[in-house]
Amino acid sequence: MHGDGAMSNGGNRWFDKTIQFLVSEEGRVGLTYEHSPAEGQPIASIVDHIMGYIDGNKFEQVVGDPTPAANLCIPLKFKISNEVQEAIKTAAINLDKLVNNVEACAFSFDKYGKEFIKSQKLSPDSYIQMAMQFAFYRLHKVPGAHYESAATRKYLHGRTETIRSCSVESIAFAKTMLDSSASPHEKLAALKKAINGHKDYTLQALNGLGVDRHLLGLKLTAISHGLPVPPLFSDPGYLQSLHMRLSTSQVAVKSDGFMIYGPLVEDGYG
Repeated sequence: MHGDGAMSNGGNRWFDKTIQFLVSEEGRVGLTYEHSPAEGQPIASIVDHIMGYIDGNKFEQVVGDPTPAANLCIPLKFKISNEVQEAIKTAAINLDKLVNNVEACAFSFDKYGKEFIKSQKLSPDSYIQMAMQFAFYRLHKVPGAHYESAATRKYLHGRTETIRSCSVESIAFAKTMLDSSASPHEKLAALKKAINGHKDYTLQALNGLGVDRHLLGLKLTAISHGLPVPPLFSDPGYLQSLHMRLSTSQVAVKSDGFMIYGPLVEDGYG
């Protein structure tokens, strides 16, 4: 994601480009992309297409001495001013501050997968969202505002809407799980109720009935017309609801890979 800072590969992460493929010496491949042109799913489809092409074709094995890198690349020598040199130093310092403030961990859960969850007649996405809600509540002892992206591609120029995974039902589920007097039946019932609540809100978001983009549109309309921004948008409760300490997205990929992005807030998780 960040190239491990200025002293490693942080200098070749170009987030002003739509897509950048990163290939390591040992053959590992990844990519970064700038979010404005597209959501995660179209990018994942590109990766699946590339992997499918590689797996479905035979490529000629070239045997022989490798071509020296010096014959492939011509160094570009730049003459830069002292001002530019200082700007590069400042950028490196700022990059390292950002990198050092993020802890990245690739976690693999192998106890069971989506097929087991579906066999229990539960939504895998909603199940994972409620698991994160429970984990956050258990760790921090408070509910966490929780963002999950919903695609609105079914509409002209549609991009995303916010699925708010933190709900009355999710909090009740977390509290029930932590209640030593609650029976397994009560815990399962609370889980199912929380999952159904999340599924209902997801359908609303997918069908253009979410609240976040609607409110954002009203705010931007007021600003663009030179009108006063309504007091709702500076209300402490509203601002707190936008402090998304959990920022998540489900991106389906057929190939063996995953996508990540950083947290939205200083005390959050991405």
